[in-house]
Amino acid sequence: RGIAKRNGQGEVIRMAGSEFDVSVQRAQREQLKLAASVFENITEAAVILNANGYIINVNNAFDQLFNSEEVVVDKMHFSEIFSISQRKIIKDLLATHPLKWSGETQIHTLNHDAIACKLTVNHVKSNDEITHFVCLLADISETKKTQSLLYDLAYKDSLTGLPNRLSLNSYLVSQIGRFKHSDTQLALFFIDLDNFKFVNDSLGHKAGDDILKKAARIITDVIDEDCFIARLGGDEFVVVMQTSNANINVPDVAQTLVTSLKQRVDIQDKKVMVSASIGIALYPNDGVDSDTLIQHADAAMYLAKEHGKQTYQFYTQYLTQKAMDRMQLEANLDQAIAREEFILHYQPQIDISSGAVIGVEALIRWQPANHSLVFPDQFIMLAEENNTIIDIGHWVLRQACSQAKQWLDCGLIFEAISVNVSAKQLQSDELINHVQDALTLSGLEPHRLELEITESFILHQPDAAIARLHRLCELGVTLAIDDFGTGYSSLSYLKRLPVHRLKIDRSFISDIPHDTNDTAITQAIIVMAEQLGLEIIAEGVETSEQAEFLLGNHCKQAQGYLYSKPLTANDATAFLGNKTSMII
Repeated sequence: RGIAKRNGQGEVIRMAGSEFDVSVQRAQREQLKLAASVFENITEAAVILNANGYIINVNNAFDQLFNSEEVVVDKMHFSEIFSISQRKIIKDLLATHPLKWSGETQIHTLNHDAIACKLTVNHVKSNDEITHFVCLLADISETKKTQSLLYDLAYKDSLTGLPNRLSLNSYLVSQIGRFKHSDTQLALFFIDLDNFKFVNDSLGHKAGDDILKKAARIITDVIDEDCFIARLGGDEFVVVMQTSNANINVPDVAQTLVTSLKQRVDIQDKKVMVSASIGIALYPNDGVDSDTLIQHADAAMYLAKEHGKQTYQFYTQYLTQKAMDRMQLEANLDQAIAREEFILHYQPQIDISSGAVIGVEALIRWQPANHSLVFPDQFIMLAEENNTIIDIGHWVLRQACSQAKQWLDCGLIFEAISVNVSAKQLQSDELINHVQDALTLSGLEPHRLELEITESFILHQPDAAIARLHRLCELGVTLAIDDFGTGYSSLSYLKRLPVHRLKIDRSFISDIPHDTNDTAITQAIIVMAEQLGLEIIAEGVETSEQAEFLLGNHCKQAQGYLYSKPLTANDATAFLGNKTSMII
C-alpha cells in the first residue's frame, strides 16, 4: 500500500508507502477451510456445543444419523438427543468439564429410532476457560448386533431361546461364589421329558422340536422370573432357584412342574402325551460346584424315571454309587461282544389248542464278568444311545439263525425263530446285509426267520419304513409287529405293511378277562387282525383263564409263563425235544 508524489506534468517523482506480510492470514484461512471441510465430510457425526452444552453446529453425518435435515437442532441442548434415562448423565458429564471422555450410549432420532453410539467428548479452552465442546458420535448398531448374535450363539439355545449349558455353568459359578459364605441355599431341578426319544423316532425331529419348544414355554410360565432356566440339550432342562425365601417350597415347585408338563398336545394331527421326570439337588448339601450339582440332580432324575416317571425325586448319596455303576455298565457294553458276554434265551410260542410249539422267540441277555445277569431293559437303551445296538443286533441275528438251524437239523419241530429288531437297526442301511449274512452263514431258510418290529418305527418316515420292510420281505423272511396297541397305531399304515402277524402286548393280557377295558381292546385287536388276514399271538399269558379267553375269541397262539419262561439254549433244546417226541 503506498502514495505517489507527482510533478506539474503529472509524472511520479516520489513514492511513499508501507508493506505487510499476509501469508500467515492466508495459511490460517486455508486451515479454517480445511477444518470446515473435514468437519462436514468425516463419517462420524460431529457436534459443536457452547460452554453450556447447547448445540451450535452439526455436520452432515449428524444430520443423516439423527434424521435432522429438515429440523433445526441449533440451540437444542445436547442431552435432548439421548434416551431419557441417559439425559441427566450427559448433563452431569458436561458440567464436570471433562478434558476428554469416551463411552457407549444411545441416542433417539427424530423418527424415534434408538441407535447405539460411541460418544467422544473433548473441550476447547480459551484463556483457561472452556468455550466449546466438540462431540463425536459413531454408530455402533451393527457392531452391537454382531456382538449380540455371537453372545446368543455362545450362551443361548437356538431352538428355545433359553440359556444353554455354558450359560448355566457360568450362572452357577457366579451364584455359588456369591453365596459361599452365607446361609443361602440353591435348588437345582433337572427336568427330563418322558418318552421323548420314542416320539422323536416315531414322528420325526420336527415334531420333537415342537414338543421341546412347548415344554420350554410351560416351564417359563410356571417358574418365577427371578429363577434361572436353561436347556442343556436334547430333552433336558434345568431350573435353578434360591430356597432361602420362605415362600418357596421345593417339593411344591417340583410338583407344579410335573403337573404342568403332563398334558396332551397336538403334533402333526396326533395327540401326543407330554410328561416329565425331575431330579433335585440342593446347594451346598448335595454339591459345592456346578458339575457336581448337575450330576447329582441327573442321578435323582433317573431315580424318578425308575419310580414310574411323571414324578420327582431328591438326590441321596446312594444315587452316586448307582450312577457310577451305570457309567461302568455303559463302558463295559462297548467290549461285551468282543468278550462274548452276550447270550440268548429262548421262549417257546405255543398253539393254544394243541400245545405244540409253533415258534421260538430269541431274547438277549448280558452276562458281564463278575456281574449278575443283565436284562435287556437295563442295557438296550444304553446300546441305542451309544450306537452299539447295530453290532449287538447283528450278533443276535447270526446267533439266533445258527441255533435255529441246529435245532432243525436235529429234527426238532417248530416253524420259525423270532428276533426283535430295534428302530435304530431298521433305520440303518446295514440291516438288509446283516439279515442276508445271518441266513447265509447259518444255512437257515429265510421263511424260518421272523423279524419283530415296533409300531414307532413305522410312523417315522412311513414311506421309507414301508419300502425297507418290503425289501426285507423280498429276502423271504416274515415280519410281525411287536407290542401291538402300545404305540401310535395307524390302521392306514397297517394295511400297507407286509406283515403276517400281530403280537398283542402283555399289558392288555395281564388283567383279562376281569378288566373290561383290556378285554374290549384285546377283542378289537383280534377282530381287526382277522379282517386283515393276519395271524395273531398274545404275549405274557400266565393263567389258563387267559388262554381260554384268547382261544374263545379266536386268538390261537400264545407265549408266556403259563407255557414256559425264557430258557437257556440247552433247556430250550430239551423243551423242544419233549414237544417233538409227543408229536411223533
